Amino acid sequence: APDILSHCAVRARNFGVLLATCFDPAISAKLAEDFEGKWVEVRCKADGTLEVEAKPRPEGDAAKATAVAEELQKAAATEVKMNLADDLGCKWCITPSEMTKAGVGSKSLNLALLQPKLPKDILTPQAVALPYGCMQKALVDESNSEPVLKELQKVLSKLQPKTTNEEAQFIFEEAQILIGAMKMPES
Repeated sequence: APDILSHCAVRARNFGVLLATCFDPAISAKLAEDFEGKWVEVRCKADGTLEVEAKPRPEGDAAKATAVAEELQKAAATEVKMNLADDLGCKWCITPSEMTKAGVGSKSLNLALLQPKLPKDILTPQAVALPYGCMQKALVDESNSEPVLKELQKVLSKLQPKTTNEEAQFIFEEAQILIGAMKMPES
């Protein structure tokens, strides 16, 4: 499901991290058993199957590696707090004429910039963008602030760096139910 993972995939690529999906629990368990905590090399064979082999840690800047490890330890010990109550002063939507590099992603921006340059008989998809902060704006609206926002903050506060995947799945299911109960703001 590349669409579901696209944001994660982009982040992983930008940080030089492998992001892979395996839908077979037996294969996932075997890989975890054989390679947990180890550096690996993953190669795609001609038939599309993957070959995974343990490798020594790559040579690199030891000082940088130590700093990254310390930062990861510090992050794991820090309690994460989500701010769902700040609507960031955003608008409900951004029209193509208002789209900027700071306000929308490159696909939306490129379509908005392309449209006026095209002949009238060539159309582009009609769209608006929902800016970051719309969810918070809906949550702080009086129709949602008491019934949903407070409970959602409580539920999501359980999501911490040490939360297991199973716990996170349950937390997200609770959050999904709460979000489904939101009312459309009047404004």
